[in-house]
Amino acid sequence: MKKLICIPGTWLIILSILLLSISCKSAKEHEAPDDGFFEGTPEDSAAIMDILNNDYPELLITDEVFNDSLNAVALAAIEILQSELYFLADSPLIKQHVDSCGLGLMDAPLEHYWDLWYAMDTTCVVFLRDMFNFYSLTHADVKIIAHYDSMVIIEDDTSWMIGTVDTIIESYYAPERAFIGQGRRVMFFDVIREMEIDPETGDTVWAVVEPREWILKRVLYGTYYFPTAADDVPSIDRIILTRSTGVIDTIFSSVYDPDYNGHVMDRFRAIDSLLVYDNGDLLTVTVQLGGQVSAADCVFFVTVGDSARVNIVTAGNQIEVIGDGIANLYFEVVETSVYYYVNPEKDYKATMWLIPVRINTGSE
Repeated sequence: MKKLICIPGTWLIILSILLLSISCKSAKEHEAPDDGFFEGTPEDSAAIMDILNNDYPELLITDEVFNDSLNAVALAAIEILQSELYFLADSPLIKQHVDSCGLGLMDAPLEHYWDLWYAMDTTCVVFLRDMFNFYSLTHADVKIIAHYDSMVIIEDDTSWMIGTVDTIIESYYAPERAFIGQGRRVMFFDVIREMEIDPETGDTVWAVVEPREWILKRVLYGTYYFPTAADDVPSIDRIILTRSTGVIDTIFSSVYDPDYNGHVMDRFRAIDSLLVYDNGDLLTVTVQLGGQVSAADCVFFVTVGDSARVNIVTAGNQIEVIGDGIANLYFEVVETSVYYYVNPEKDYKATMWLIPVRINTGSE
């Protein structure tokens, strides 16, 4: 008579675990080795930076508007508003009328901050981050002083009376004031690939050619804020550029339609599909704002490459495109309070769009 062997419950569990472990180990031995996440090498980074520095140096320029030169600006006449006097705590209230202005860098030349992000599909996204430590230059032709606080004496001058406003016609350069701004450009790099047949699946795949050779495929247009993006900082919704031929180019701040193929600030654009203009083209510029800051409280500037900064209105002004190859179009929207107020001082609040375009000289 055969004897039955009973395995206690605990031993049965242990035996099951051992059998499972042996089975998993056997299966793992037949798995393909893990290649790991592609992180790039110092040689990859050097190759990418070499392409930017030597083949696309224009894309590294983000500071042409900070050139220490003054440009004419058309601002409305200054006045003292009754609402300003009701809540004035540290009179005298001093306002000025600025007839020209400009920007300069405190730390020149500008140093970029780089981030290179590699992905497992053997691509690299390059972030070019900028911090602008700059100063505002202004020249004024009129100043008005509202005397509404007997506790404040201006240079021991007591010839004024409480509740009066002095208008002073004079030409002067206002003291430089320092501010900050920040923003970024983004570039997308890929490697050269060729079609191959996967020996296991028979599928056609794009395989990386070794040794790796990097190419710049796409760019993101540059958006910069002063001091940073906020509700009280001007916000651009779109810019419309109308050519003399009637062709209209529109750059949107954002488009959520996945099938959209236009020019959008927050989407990559193929480097070979930038906007193209002829040298000497005249563009009519229209700037439309979004957000909470009104266009009536802002002043608008356009710069083409390293040419002079031009003050425009929100619509109808023309600019001439001058240059060769890739050049940057700069569109600035600045809140005018920084130009009007001397006391109390106002912060520099602005947004700048940087749009790289190709300029054709017709010599080819």
